[in-house]
Amino acid sequence: MILRVCVVIPTYNNTQTISDVVKDVVLKTPFPVLIVDDGSDRPVGDCLYSWDVKQAMESGRVRLVRFPKNRGKGAALRFAIQDLVGQGFTHMLTMDGDGQHLAAEIQKLVEIARDHPWDLIIGNRKFRGDTVPSASKFGRKFSNFWVAYQTGAKVRDSQSGFRLYPLFTIQNFSFFTRKFDFEIEVLIRLIWKGIQVRETEIEVIYQKPGERVSHFHKFWDNFRLSVLNTGLVTATLLKSRRSPAQLAAGVGVGVMIGCTPFFGLHTLIVAGVCFLLRLNGLAMLLGSQISIPPLAPFVILGSIYVGNQWLNVKLMDGLVPHFYQWLTGSLVVGAGLGIVAAVITYIAAVLAQNKRSKQSNWTGRARGGRFGNGFLLVVLRTLGLRAGYFCLYFIIPYFYLFAPQGRRGLNEYYRLLMPELGFWRRQGQIMRHFFRYGQVLMDRVYQGYATKLLFEVRADGRENILDPLKDGGGLILLGGHLGGWDLSSSLLSITGLSDKMYRIEHKPAGYSYHSMTENLRKGMVTSVDSKPNQDAIFTIHQSLQLGKCVALMGDRPIGDRFELISFLGKLAPFDVTAFRLAAATRSPLTFTFGFKGKGNEYEFFARPPKLYQYSPQLPRELQLYAWTESFVREVERFLKIYPEQWFNFYSFWSSVPTAPDGSPSKAAGHCLLEELPIPSQWESGWAPDANLKPRDL
Repeated sequence: MILRVCVVIPTYNNTQTISDVVKDVVLKTPFPVLIVDDGSDRPVGDCLYSWDVKQAMESGRVRLVRFPKNRGKGAALRFAIQDLVGQGFTHMLTMDGDGQHLAAEIQKLVEIARDHPWDLIIGNRKFRGDTVPSASKFGRKFSNFWVAYQTGAKVRDSQSGFRLYPLFTIQNFSFFTRKFDFEIEVLIRLIWKGIQVRETEIEVIYQKPGERVSHFHKFWDNFRLSVLNTGLVTATLLKSRRSPAQLAAGVGVGVMIGCTPFFGLHTLIVAGVCFLLRLNGLAMLLGSQISIPPLAPFVILGSIYVGNQWLNVKLMDGLVPHFYQWLTGSLVVGAGLGIVAAVITYIAAVLAQNKRSKQSNWTGRARGGRFGNGFLLVVLRTLGLRAGYFCLYFIIPYFYLFAPQGRRGLNEYYRLLMPELGFWRRQGQIMRHFFRYGQVLMDRVYQGYATKLLFEVRADGRENILDPLKDGGGLILLGGHLGGWDLSSSLLSITGLSDKMYRIEHKPAGYSYHSMTENLRKGMVTSVDSKPNQDAIFTIHQSLQLGKCVALMGDRPIGDRFELISFLGKLAPFDVTAFRLAAATRSPLTFTFGFKGKGNEYEFFARPPKLYQYSPQLPRELQLYAWTESFVREVERFLKIYPEQWFNFYSFWSSVPTAPDGSPSKAAGHCLLEELPIPSQWESGWAPDANLKPRDL
């Protein structure tokens, strides 16, 4: 994966330092620069005196965007995130415009990101010298304490603005803050999301008192940070701390508190203990409900009985001894019941966690189980396709309600493709999307049972497949999980392609759609498992050498061979394996797509094939990126025509690609960063205010 880094400098009234800061970045780094003038009294454009900076602006390497009025550092960074994601950058490096940060330190953060591209990298400032304000030292310690409390993670400099953000992991966040508190919000939420924070020490410059320009308002910014920390602490105690052990501890302690005789005060006690011990508040509240009917009388009687074994209180001894007897017994009973509840909670949480981890990304497993899918097979074989379509009216509502992963994925998809849709209209569109998918699945199965052609195929570009094969060479077909590609392509046997096609696909373990239809695959398609092994590689190369067709999918990367490319306005991972294979075997490659049309009609498209060969003048990774981007643009074009035939039912724009062992991919920048060109929009002299205007964030 290529790291595409842009340096972002938000600035407000730094008229004396901003020119030198930008010059330092231009001369000491190879990266493009985005300056966000946050409504400075004097426009930053009038303060950039350096000839090097002016030359960089003319070439497009330095870009300046100005807000008409001051909105805050957070608003400037939020704008930069949206802007850079649309440009295809993968990382945003932020530094202040007051001269505190040094451009020479940028490479430290980038080198760490090469090996850890999904992590947040923070420059840990060295506080040395007499010019470092004591307020900055105290503020950092105070902030670090609350970050540790809210996340359990140890961050040494949570207030540092010198950071390298992985844009893929934050592009879908909806932020709440716009001022200095933004950096705390994004830090906490990234840690909650499971993103690791890595730090490296950096040198900083603090001017003498009176020379440094700071826009931190001691009252209002501290007030905002206090409000933010209050909200984050509340969210920490209610929504986070969700590991099986933490949930079990919360429920167990809650049960123990609920057994005590302090009725009416249990919620207050839970809140206090929750804050002190950093336990999950909802789990504790749930556990404390053991004191409500019908359990309460049994808990009270059991507590009094157990307490009487230690404190032999007589009937006439008064209220205080009886209360102590009740309290003593309640602690013993509560401890016992709490341990039992904690064990049960732990087991249930582990089982639920394992299930969620299997569903976090795409797995390929079928829904409905053997019985449900088997019933549909019987309907299709005995009653026909129309009866199967009719069953979808009952299946789709169930699927919508009980397939949260698919529902989330399509909500993400339609927010990008059709942003004008409101929530309820979008849910209706998702239901239609599921219905279309069900039809395509049934068409595949139904044709598999038939002995004759049941669907009409309109082929556009059929000759782009047949002509290259006439010369005896192999051909690579590159498609994606959209439309009915496999059905429409398998029907090409009637158009002159009589030999078998080898389709490279992921075969998940366990019961899946592929295992359900394996016995139905007839004719010309032979599937090959995409997992990297010698058998698959040998089959692919041998097939191409023998002049066969090999079909691959380019939109579900498994492993490290992918690039993050702007797709429908957001970064998304796309596999580059097909282009690597084409360049290595010198086989032509064509983009192929198939879609369900009206009625029983399918439309198949094949683009003119191309030979992909590496040029020695450019890094190979950069060429793979450009080739893959051309495929992505083609996918975008077809989705605007067939919006309901995007069949990736998971969070495509926020799921980190996985390695073959199931862990997050560690793909990093294989290409020399110094050789990367500036994005095409900047090369062409793109005017910053012509197509993109700062939004009211």
